[in-house]
Amino acid sequence: MRKSLFLALFLFAVASVLFSGCGSSGKKPSNEESKKTGFELLDGKGTEMGKVFDKLGLEYGLVDGMLKPDKITELFLEEIEKGKLEGYTPVIVAPGSLGGSLLETMLEEYDPAELLKAELPDGKEWIDSRLNEYQNTSDPSLERFDFDKMRDDSAEGEELTHFTSLDIISEGGDSDVFLVKVPTDKPWEAVLYIPFGGWNACPEPLEMAAVCKYWYEKYGAQPAVIMGDQMEFCLPPPVPENEVREAALEHFAFCEDRVFQCTWTGTFSELEDSIGKSAIWYFWWD
Repeated sequence: MRKSLFLALFLFAVASVLFSGCGSSGKKPSNEESKKTGFELLDGKGTEMGKVFDKLGLEYGLVDGMLKPDKITELFLEEIEKGKLEGYTPVIVAPGSLGGSLLETMLEEYDPAELLKAELPDGKEWIDSRLNEYQNTSDPSLERFDFDKMRDDSAEGEELTHFTSLDIISEGGDSDVFLVKVPTDKPWEAVLYIPFGGWNACPEPLEMAAVCKYWYEKYGAQPAVIMGDQMEFCLPPPVPENEVREAALEHFAFCEDRVFQCTWTGTFSELEDSIGKSAIWYFWWD
């Protein structure tokens, strides 16, 4: 089973959205240029998700449904710069295939205020513990992995240049897309304000926030898209070549499906190559 991640190779082969990283949007467009690209957020009041954001006290806008994922990516880059000046962290949110369960979780089971008061675990320690469990588990119900055998040095990874989780929407998927302005200057806290995680192998919210904090401090990566069972990060430059192997292992600890479901070869080599040339990280928990 392959996600829309791979469709980017064909749908955007001629796209001109080539940016050096997501921490900076480069030249800020003029008002006239902004009008041409359609970067005006629409009023999402009254929508199902809008009611959720209202209940959580979050400022948000509905993204124009005519915008393609590459343009939404550009919008996000602009919002990062605005957020730094105005004290908020932007996140793109779409219900996706888990719309119903996401809404139920947001409305009935989630208390951001309590999570924000809790102490985060150490993100690096959590990753190391998860990797150790994968390699050395004695639990017969769990598979033990030999990471050295999960390699194919001829495998090539794709360069991610836009938020590919949104491809399915641009191809006719029925889901609104929102840009939420999370009231924090700590990007890792966004996953505590916006409910996500805690199913299957997906980290619990506090664990996820801990990993996000670790990655933000180490790589400059910040949560960018939350869509159903998918998540994407954006970072300034791609990870340096001498750090891609470690980063790939960390991605596997965070989301094993990033290797098993979201590469053609099911290898770390392919993931490493993608990480080394991409300023966007993609994750999907099947």
